[in-house]
Amino acid sequence: MRKLFVCLGMAVVLSGALPWAGAAGASTTAAYVEWGMQGDNVVCVQFAEAIVLDPGPDIDGIFGDETYYATLDFQAFYSLSVDGVVGPQTGDWVWYWDNYFSLNDCYALVPTTS
Repeated sequence: MRKLFVCLGMAVVLSGALPWAGAAGASTTAAYVEWGMQGDNVVCVQFAEAIVLDPGPDIDGIFGDETYYATLDFQAFYSLSVDGVVGPQTGDWVWYWDNYFSLNDCYALVPTTS
């Protein structure tokens, strides 16, 4: 039950964090998301990780150590290549959770396979 409230709360936070984001667009050219980056693309990654992991990382838009280790756990959870970098395969799962909550804010911000 706690995880449901966290997920719903994060959906509210994310939808407020990216008010300018529109409908889905091509993301096969989006930059990989990795340690040291900051911005809305990191918020998207942290949001998905907060849904899957307990506890997930703070959603602060900063890809530091906490998000790096959460990314490793997130990738292991989905049996992906565990490298701590959000590339297309990891990005597909970030997009899945964004789409699941009908936010549609992250598709153009994280790399995906299509």
